[in-house]
Amino acid sequence: MDILNYILGGFATPLLSLFNPHFGLSIPYLLSSLVVVMVVYVASRRRARRNIVRFLHYAFPAKLLLHSSALLDYRYYVINGLVRVFIYGSLIVGGEVWSRVSIAGLTGIFGPGAQNATASYAVAALVTITFVVAFDLAYWFNHWLLHRFAFLWEFHKVHHSAEVLNPFTAFRSHPVEDLMAFNMISLATGVSYGVLVYVFGAGAQEFSLLQMNIVMLVYYLTIFHLRHTHVWLPVRGALAYVIQSPAHHQIHHSVEAQHAGKNLGFSLSLWDWIFGTLFIPEHERRLRFGIGKEGQEFNSVARLYAIPFVQIARSIGRKLNVLQSSPPPA
Repeated sequence: MDILNYILGGFATPLLSLFNPHFGLSIPYLLSSLVVVMVVYVASRRRARRNIVRFLHYAFPAKLLLHSSALLDYRYYVINGLVRVFIYGSLIVGGEVWSRVSIAGLTGIFGPGAQNATASYAVAALVTITFVVAFDLAYWFNHWLLHRFAFLWEFHKVHHSAEVLNPFTAFRSHPVEDLMAFNMISLATGVSYGVLVYVFGAGAQEFSLLQMNIVMLVYYLTIFHLRHTHVWLPVRGALAYVIQSPAHHQIHHSVEAQHAGKNLGFSLSLWDWIFGTLFIPEHERRLRFGIGKEGQEFNSVARLYAIPFVQIARSIGRKLNVLQSSPPPA
């Protein structure tokens, strides 16, 4: 019976996740994002006629949401959700494990940490901000690796092969990329939290709501989902160097050479600024998404999984052929 419940629960996961407040694509986040879209729509059409029908056409353009690339996103979300539950989800090490490891390591080196469990607003603020910064640094670094190294780029192409953007595009990522990202982020956030608990004691707790970091919760409730949409919402001025706006990320998906490998952060553009990968969106422009003609190969769920491995195998084969055909050293 336990096995049956596990199987049934696994198949229900992609659907149930849409109602889970700890899941990024949760319907409440989608609805709150729709409010932001409404504000953008009203602000951008001050002199134009506005009504509910025009807004619905603006918020839900059939040309984009029914595009073959978007339909593939929907299918992949369901299938990959099942694959994650039954195959590779167990390979993800949670942040709690890394926090315990870091506390144990620090204790072994320096002795017991702080025993005081008294909480304070200052410590809570520090823990809250540290989580966001550590999360984004790990996300940025993982994302940089995916763009920097050719064999990793083959896996990241799955995400960039999307020719139109919609909230489900955020979950068009290869399992290899998922494993890298999830484990690197849990390592960074778990270790940083463990250090804070060691220094400040068990009272080092973040500001949270619905068991989520309050900053991340606000991000999901507002602009997270607009990153993968047609809605142009930039952040300008000094904030453009700190906040990763939807326009920042839409530029990241652009096929233009000047945008390649830019804006790699999640919610922050701080690391992009520090490491030279920041491209600030100055004005709205028509962007083309995808990876060009090569993206036509990514036209089914099976191909999203298989093509990276095929391309890497071909690359290795070509290199071996070159080595075999090279003349022996004199």
